[in-house]
Amino acid sequence: KEQCFMDVVSCPLYDKARELGTPEAVQMICCMDKEYMNGFRGVDYKRTKSVAEGDDCCDYRLIKSL
Repeated sequence: KEQCFMDVVSCPLYDKARELGTPEAVQMICCMDKEYMNGFRGVDYKRTKSVAEGDDCCDYRLIKSL
């Protein structure tokens, strides 16, 4: 299976929400990542870290499942 690993170290949505004083608002968007990925056939998605939840990066792990 092909794998793609991507560590995102900055999030413009989180940065803007933090600037506006509502950083927790972006956590709802982060929670929807898995649901968005369900729309891509043949891709298994995993993320265990999130910038918006205080981690150093968002660690996206995409694996071709077909």
